[in-house]
Amino acid sequence: MEYVHGSHAGEQLGPGVQVWIGGRGFRLSELLGEGSFGAVWSATSPNFNCEVAIKEIICRSEVELGRAATEQQLLKFVGRGPVDNPGLKEDSPAAVAAKRFPSLVASEVKALGPDLWQGRLAVARLS
Repeated sequence: MEYVHGSHAGEQLGPGVQVWIGGRGFRLSELLGEGSFGAVWSATSPNFNCEVAIKEIICRSEVELGRAATEQQLLKFVGRGPVDNPGLKEDSPAAVAAKRFPSLVASEVKALGPDLWQGRLAVARLS
């Protein structure tokens, strides 16, 4: 994940808010769900004309931060499809599996303070 520390760290999310993750802009549309570790939002990327889900994860320890990084790496690995691998045949097992898993569009982690981080993952929404 890309690590960032800056003035936008800890910004509040809500419908219509534009967020930047890994240098890409997204406009939030609705809250899809939330729990003790964070929230998931539906969003669009005007520059890339795609619909994504943005997962915000609040990490209160290095262990939680490591889990978020593992999730990011897993999404990066399993979500590879024809866009990431142009030589991949559409009916190959890898291409079929890629249609079942969301591909990672962008990610970053912001340090909010000592032992507090905000991770955001933007993943393509499956149709």
